[in-house]
Amino acid sequence: YLSDFDFADITGKIGDDAFWACTSLTEVNAPKITEIGKYSFADCVNLESFSAAKLEKIGDGAFSTITNVKQTNKIVNLSLPSLKEIGEGTFYLNKNLKNVNLPALTELGNHAFDNCTALESITFSNDLKNVSDYAFFGCISLKSFDVSHVTTFGEAAFYGVPLPKVLNLNAAENVGRYAFYFDKDATGLESSALESVSAPNLTYVGIYAFYNNENLKSVSAPKLTTIDKLAFAGTAIEEFEVGDALTKVELHAFQKCNSLKAFFVTVNGEKKYDGEFGTVKLVDGALYLIQPD
Repeated sequence: YLSDFDFADITGKIGDDAFWACTSLTEVNAPKITEIGKYSFADCVNLESFSAAKLEKIGDGAFSTITNVKQTNKIVNLSLPSLKEIGEGTFYLNKNLKNVNLPALTELGNHAFDNCTALESITFSNDLKNVSDYAFFGCISLKSFDVSHVTTFGEAAFYGVPLPKVLNLNAAENVGRYAFYFDKDATGLESSALESVSAPNLTYVGIYAFYNNENLKSVSAPKLTTIDKLAFAGTAIEEFEVGDALTKVELHAFQKCNSLKAFFVTVNGEKKYDGEFGTVKLVDGALYLIQPD
């Protein structure tokens, strides 16, 4: 019976599977531990609070829901000031988790917060450069997050997340497939709020990356080299900033973009539209940029 287990003097690492399915455990305050092993607190369905001021690393599935998807731990707020690394599926299906503060985080594993459907806000370090595959998949309540410092977004990283009106991707270089895919059925929303994307360093956009963001009107990505299939399909894009680095646009990249009016480049702070810098043709949803002789 572990409801009042004393973690105060435990130092170093809590081992793999250490407290897996300890259903009587309600509170953990472990001020001296620096690492938690794989699945160490998985299926602790009555765990209400966790604190560990010196914790730097959490292993795969450490707080995940595995045995019964209808029973998850009861942690609502989580702040881990020293945490640098989160493994795969660490908080998978934590359906009560709402607010997370990870100011030192630099590594985030695949599926880390997958289907944390109550998650509303998350804060992490500007040193976090990679949001991995499915990291926030299905986080349908997530409203507050800053990814302006992230350089790489993995597959379905924010799939189903209700995006803000303006998405600042200042540092982004690679946006993977399905990364910001809007799913009406998952969110329960009629449409995405996203209207504008600014990505001054973006070079690659993957398949379905921004698919079905029906209110997306403006995209600035002057360093883009490749736009993959259906990347912006189903959006309301009116203007799209491109650059002379663009060499490949796959079929149907702009499928059903019925509002698309103009492509432009920026020269010395001034917009130059199609015809002034070359000729843009859109055929079967694919964009062709023809430079003048």
